[in-house]
Amino acid sequence: MRKDEHKHLLQGIMAMSADAYNQHVYDVAIDYLHQVLELDQWGQDQLQAASHFWVWWQEQWARRNNILVNEFGIAEMDKADFEHYREVITAEFNKIHSLNSLNIYPDRIVMENSFADMIGIMIDQTKRGATT
Repeated sequence: MRKDEHKHLLQGIMAMSADAYNQHVYDVAIDYLHQVLELDQWGQDQLQAASHFWVWWQEQWARRNNILVNEFGIAEMDKADFEHYREVITAEFNKIHSLNSLNIYPDRIVMENSFADMIGIMIDQTKRGATT
């Protein structure tokens, strides 16, 4: 199975464009950083800029998509039937990806690498400030 196959199946059944889907993933991630991890604005901005966080977030998102696709047998559905299931699948998609359903936290490696990136940025900014 291709990496994004379940993502594309869900986009198809929900009639969601790639832009709308990606914006939703991003918006939930930002809410997650603020509400679940309870980071201040600086920490949120730094983690938001860390590639380690986004790789982890995409993996977590894909896992939940896989659960949804498998639970409802979406991969076996006839595309002609998508419209009949759109409302139910969309509601379940929103539920499984809602902050209330997320019981996930970045592991130590993600956080350490992300914070190492942040420290590197701070050092670079300090060096630039010292030379001006």
